Amino acid sequence: MKSKIDSSASCRVAVVGAGVSGLQCSRDLLSRLSSLRDETAPSLKTSFHVSLFEWGRGPGGRTARRRVKVEGEEGAVGELSFDHAAPFFQTETGTGSIRPLSMPCPSPQSIESAQPGTDEEQARQLLREWESSGWVEKWKPVELEAEWEEGGEGHGNRNVGKDLAGQQSSVSTETDYWVGVPSMNSICKGLAAEVQKAAEVEEYFGCHVLSVEGEESVQKWKVTWRERGAKEGEEKFEFFDAAVLSDKLLIQDNKYGVLPKSYEGPLSAARELKSTTVSVLLTAFPCGSLPAFGILRPRGHPVIEKVVCDTEKPHRAKKGGPVCLVVHSTEAFAKRHLEGDWFRDEETAREEMERGLREVLKKFFPPEGVVSSPVVPVERESDADPKAERGEGSSDTDGTFPLPLVSIAHMWDCAQVARPETGTTMQSSGKGYLLDSAQGNTGGTIFLGACGDFCASSSWRGEVLGAALSGRKLAAALFDRFRKAHTACLTQT
Repeated sequence: MKSKIDSSASCRVAVVGAGVSGLQCSRDLLSRLSSLRDETAPSLKTSFHVSLFEWGRGPGGRTARRRVKVEGEEGAVGELSFDHAAPFFQTETGTGSIRPLSMPCPSPQSIESAQPGTDEEQARQLLREWESSGWVEKWKPVELEAEWEEGGEGHGNRNVGKDLAGQQSSVSTETDYWVGVPSMNSICKGLAAEVQKAAEVEEYFGCHVLSVEGEESVQKWKVTWRERGAKEGEEKFEFFDAAVLSDKLLIQDNKYGVLPKSYEGPLSAARELKSTTVSVLLTAFPCGSLPAFGILRPRGHPVIEKVVCDTEKPHRAKKGGPVCLVVHSTEAFAKRHLEGDWFRDEETAREEMERGLREVLKKFFPPEGVVSSPVVPVERESDADPKAERGEGSSDTDGTFPLPLVSIAHMWDCAQVARPETGTTMQSSGKGYLLDSAQGNTGGTIFLGACGDFCASSSWRGEVLGAALSGRKLAAALFDRFRKAHTACLTQT
C-alpha cells in the first residue's frame, strides 16, 4: 500500500534511524535546504521533503534511556531511568583542542594550525550548539580505578592496589566527561524537536523499515515499512530521491538489513565491520547505602568492565531517591553468555554480574562503608527493547552488602563497532560517511548514503560525537549534490 507522503516535492529524502547521526543529518540537511530555496526562487519552497523512520517509539538510538518501575513497601510506584548504552562521552581538551580519548595528542603547533572544517573544529562547534541549547553539560565524576589480580578459587583473590583512603580520582585534568541533561537522550530529543519545526518533514516512529531498493522504472529508492502492530501484508511504501541509513545493521546481512544482498555499491564496505558485545546490568540501591562515586574501573576483572553511578550525574539525583548503577561487562563475559542476540541463560548471567558487582564494590568500598537494606518488590518496564523487561531482585549471600531494589540484565550484542583492520575499505575511506549515486536514463541522479559512528574517522569511531560528526558530514555532501542539481535545473529554465 502506498503511503500518504506528499509526492509533490521535487526532492524527497528518507532517513532511517532516529539516533544521534540520523537526527543530526536530518536537522542539518533541512537547515541547508531551507537556505538553498531562499537563495534560488520562491517556487522551491515546497521542493524538499524529509521523512524520518524509527522503529522505536521515540528518538534516542544508543543514547536512549531505559525506565524501570519500582514498587515500594506501601504500594507506591516510582520510576527509575538508566542511561544504559552510552552513560557518557569523553573528549580531551588539554591545550584547547577537542578530540576523543583514543586520538593521539597533537603537538601545540598542529593545534594552532587546525583549520576550520576539521573533525576537531566541527566537534567543538557541535559541543557549543548542544551546550548552548541545554542538552548537555560537563560532568566531573569521582573516577576510581585499580588493577584486579587473579588468584585463589572462583574469581580469586583480588588486589585493588590501594585502600580507599589512598585512592585518587583518575580523571585527567585534560579529560572532559559530557552527559545529556536530564538524560543522555536529551541530545536526540533536542535534535528531534528542531527537526519537527520544519514544515518539510514527516516523522514515522514505531515503523520498521523492511527494505530499501532501487526502482528503475521511476528512478527512485523504494522504501517499504510496516507500522508497529501491523500484520504481514499491511506494509506501506514510498519512493525517494535519496535514502540515508544511520546504522551499520541496516546495511549488513542480518534480520535488520534493508539492502538487497546483490547490492555492491560503496555502502557495502560496512558489511565487513564487526561489533563488540556487552552485557549490561541495571541496578539500584537504597539512598545512602553506598559511598558517592561516579565511575569505577576494576581493570582486569573477568566480569565487570566499568560501573557508572547514574544518580551522580547532573540533574539526576532526587532527594532521598535510590542510587542507580549502570554496569557494563567485559566483552569476554558477554560473548560467553551470548546465544543469537540474547543470553543463553539470562538468570545465570545476571546472577554472575551481580556477584561481580558485589566483589568490585566491596573491594573499592569496605563493608563498613555500606548500609544493609531489605529487598523491595519490583515491576520492570522499558521504553526501548522489550527484552529488557525481564529480570528480578536478587539477594546477597553473605549479608554484608545492601540488597538491590531492582536488578535487570540486558544483552547488547552489537554494542560498538570494532576497529576495522588496516587496509580495509572502511579503514581507509576517511570521509566520515558513505555515499552512492546512480544516474538514471533521463539524467536524474538518486543517492544512497550512510552515517553513524561506524563511518566516523578512526579517531572518533564508536563515539557519540563521532556519530554526530558523520551525520553532519553526510548532510553537507548531500546538500552539495542537491545544490548542483537544482542550479543546473534553474539554468536550463
